[in-house]
Amino acid sequence: MKIISITGPESSGKSEFATYLSKRLKNNILCPEFARTYMEEHLPDGTYTKEDVKRMLVGQIELWDDHQATPANYLILDGDVIIYAVWVDYVFGEKWDEIESYLKKHRPHVTALCTPDLPWEPDPLRSNPNDRDFLFQKYKKIILENKLPSIEIVGVGEKRFERAFESICSALSIDDSEYQ
Repeated sequence: MKIISITGPESSGKSEFATYLSKRLKNNILCPEFARTYMEEHLPDGTYTKEDVKRMLVGQIELWDDHQATPANYLILDGDVIIYAVWVDYVFGEKWDEIESYLKKHRPHVTALCTPDLPWEPDPLRSNPNDRDFLFQKYKKIILENKLPSIEIVGVGEKRFERAFESICSALSIDDSEYQ
């Protein structure tokens, strides 16, 4: 199974691209972002504690692990452990060993980093409309430090997705028979 990780700052099109990718690639599994579901159910006002983030991290890792056990050619992660690394650093000024350890042991085949060049879309669970470029650089730094194979998703509209899809296909040597 080849793992494709979609990451980046808030409101940069991660979920939208993950869904697009899941519709294009044959025989794939889309693993949703656990934090969003958890917060919608338990923290709808967007207020959270460090313990909440730890619970979300554990839930996300369990969800990723469960999805990796399912037979498929591709696992598409709508969000990854880098999101937690940036979140914990930015909000709490900390690095958590469990994040660093997971990042070293579970390396995606390609990481798609979404640039924050899309308009900000307000959402009660989002909190950084003015720091997206700064946060993007944090994502990029982690990807480079860990030498993760990656592409950047840039632009707007359908062309954004098409270029990203082509880059992922090239990075993973995906041929025409594996997508629609």
